[in-house]
Amino acid sequence: MRSDAFTHYACVERHRTDGPWWVRTTSEATRPSGRRAAAQGIGVWTVITRGSDRNQISAQSRDGWADGRLRTTLRKARSTDRLWMQGAYYGPTEPWRDGVRVGRLAVCD
Repeated sequence: MRSDAFTHYACVERHRTDGPWWVRTTSEATRPSGRRAAAQGIGVWTVITRGSDRNQISAQSRDGWADGRLRTTLRKARSTDRLWMQGAYYGPTEPWRDGVRVGRLAVCD
């Protein structure tokens, strides 16, 4: 989905036929810069917004790396919402306008 010091992936799954989506994310620290950042305790920030960048529906900031991966689950997403993911170098930041629409994400395996 996106790449900074880490490589970020996302997919969606639905737990009820009429319910909202769950967005599952994985970030990998595979590059040397990503491995150094993870070793320093730098994590990943993910957020779902609806209607505007300021209307955050669900957000998580994590730094608990396991085997070079970090996972999050964001709930209550609609197909028209937008997802942002990035390394949390300075803590949570403002979403940027080039997020990905949830409806464009692949369904999780």
